[in-house]
This record gives sequence, C-alpha cells and structure tokens, in this order.
Amino acid sequence: MKTKFIVKRFVYLALILVALMKSYAQDKLDFVFQDFEVFKNQKTNTFKILDGEKIVYNKLKFVGYAENDLQVLDHNNKIFYLDYQLKIISFPEKVETLYCGTVDDFIVEIVDRDTHYLIEKTINPITSNQPTITKIIDSIPKNDINNIYFLNQKRNIQYDANLFFPETLIIKNSKDKTGIRSNRITQYFDEVNFKNAYALKVRKSKFYGYYGITKVKYVTLGEFVFNLANFELENGKKGYIDFQGNEYYLTSM
Repeated sequence: MKTKFIVKRFVYLALILVALMKSYAQDKLDFVFQDFEVFKNQKTNTFKILDGEKIVYNKLKFVGYAENDLQVLDHNNKIFYLDYQLKIISFPEKVETLYCGTVDDFIVEIVDRDTHYLIEKTINPITSNQPTITKIIDSIPKNDINNIYFLNQKRNIQYDANLFFPETLIIKNSKDKTGIRSNRITQYFDEVNFKNAYALKVRKSKFYGYYGITKVKYVTLGEFVFNLANFELENGKKGYIDFQGNEYYLTSM
C-alpha cells in the first residue's frame, strides 16, 4: 500500500510539473517596461507582468504603452493605468517627443490634369549625393468627383521618416458620399471622421466602424484613447477595441 501511495504521489507531482512546463512554454515575452517584463500567453491571449520571478499582475486582457506609462485591461476588461513603478494612476501625463532631424523628407501632391488627378510623390534624401526622386504613385479618373484632398484637408502633405503621415485620400462625389482611397482602392461611406488621421471613423447608415480596423457594425463608437476605443453593439454589448480590431467585452464583476 505504501509503495502504491508513493507511485501515485510521484505521478501527481509529475503531472503538475508537466502542466507548469506547458504553461511556461505558452508564455512569450511581449515587451520590457522599465525593470519589468510583460509576457503574453499564446493560448489564452492574456498578459502578466513580472518583477524578476514575481508576478505583479496576472490574467490581464490587454497591456500597452500610454505615454511613459501603461494602459491595461483587467480580467473584466476594465481600464486602468500603471506608472513606471507599476503603481495605479488616474491618467498618464503628456510627454513631449523629440525626433532626430537627419531623415528623409517626403512631399505628396494632388496634380490636376484634364481627365485625371495624379498623385505625385517626391522623396528628398538626407544625403546630398543622392538625387531627389519624383514619381507618380496613383492616377484617379475625375468621373463623379466633386472634391479630393488629403487628411489635412489640403492637396499636399509633407512629412519625414520620423513621423509618417498617411497618404490616404478623401474623395467627395456627386452622390454626397465620402470616399477613402488607400493603395489605389476607394471605399465610400455616408460619413468619414478624420479627426484622427491614424484611425478614420466611418459611418454607413446608423452603424460605425474604423476604416481598415473594424467592421462597420457599432451603434456607438468612441475615439481612441491611447490604444483603446469604447464601443456598443446593437444588442447592447459594450467593450473596447484596439488598433488590431480585437474586441474586449465588458463583463460583470
């Protein structure tokens, strides 16, 4: 009997060890924050934050940068913020970003021709021994177009390699629709909000979405605050989406 008990005990411990090994194998380092490490479990898509070997936060649904701090969703998908010491704060402070000045410069313009709008891009290299390059990157027939401009509401944009500005076009047609043109493909919507050039909110009928990020299916859709935007579906479900279109539904405590 004693031998059988020892064998059962050994098997039990072995199973626990295997389970722990599988758990660790599923955890992958996502990023390093100050002196802490953020791991993502590949099976459950949850996060944990470690201070050395010590787990400080576990079973988090989302972890992302917010200025110099972290934006986090807990296991109920409620938002909170952590500072550089992993202490909970009310909201991150705005941080000024400094950029290097020695980078390539880009100018993109809409050139009006008889039958088409040509999109002309000029690349100004940082080194004087490299030539300036100008090329046509798109050609758009004028048929049914009342107006066309970039997200700055002008017919030209200028940016450098430090901070990319989308080369997306806004097109107004005669049917009072607003088109978004990107990668030579135009999609039309009833309304386009381009207050945030990096996350264009669109509307079709009574439903909203983010162009290239989500489907147009939300009855309410908030602006992105750092990495997350709140939403509500027609069935009343609420939650947040991230820039990859992942949904995090609010649950009761």
